[in-house]
Amino acid sequence: MSSSTQVRYDVAGGVATITLDGPSRRNAIGQDTAADLEEALLRAGRDQARVVVLAGAGGAFSAGGDLKSVPAVGVRVGNRSERLARAHRVLRELRGTKRIVVAAVEGPAVGIGWSLAMACDLVVAAESAYFAAPFIDRGLVPDGGIAWLLATTVGPKVAAELLMQPQRITAERAQQFGLVNKIVASGTATAQATEWARELATGPADALLLTKAMLSGVHQVGSYEAFLDLEWPIATLAMNGAEAAEGIAAFGEKRPPNFPALHDAVVPLKE
Repeated sequence: MSSSTQVRYDVAGGVATITLDGPSRRNAIGQDTAADLEEALLRAGRDQARVVVLAGAGGAFSAGGDLKSVPAVGVRVGNRSERLARAHRVLRELRGTKRIVVAAVEGPAVGIGWSLAMACDLVVAAESAYFAAPFIDRGLVPDGGIAWLLATTVGPKVAAELLMQPQRITAERAQQFGLVNKIVASGTATAQATEWARELATGPADALLLTKAMLSGVHQVGSYEAFLDLEWPIATLAMNGAEAAEGIAAFGEKRPPNFPALHDAVVPLKE
């Protein structure tokens, strides 16, 4: 990680916890933070974590991009484009990683912070959490993939409203939109997300990651018929694996399944 580390990393029991750690700036994402976050995600892969929890310190998830660190207008465009390119690398890693990723959101998840939460597989939000994409208010256009993430989740009309007339979305409203899985008491999002992650980490790793691959494929294939063509080899692979054999045997014997120990999933997702 960089010398000015803004990210904490811990791993235990197959769960890697990555914490944005710049509470004085409400965990705003600057160049160093993005670099540290990218390295932490790659490290989770090297550590063979099954599940990743992404959280923020100090009662905030992330207030968005660190505008104070943005080069002044008129400074080489390459400086600005590199910032966005690095953010894109982090988002691609979040969506493509061979781990299940659970976001734990307290307080603001704004701009790129909202993109980070939406790029995760599951979202646990505190009652205090709120989401916003105020790019228009800054004279900017949405970045960090937020336009695509919102349009494909809530539909283009609602996405247009949220992006063209920026507003804070409460955790409750975000859950109604399908953007949040669980709402928990303020101050407990990381603990609740970690508990969920530990449960997932003891489950069938291959089956979980193959399911993630299926869900990732929904936006790529374009039709139900094409999705069934994608589903057939994935489901066939799973049903012929050791996890399926154990799961079916446990069901027949009326006992909890004992899935294999930690190992790399077979799914060919980006490492």
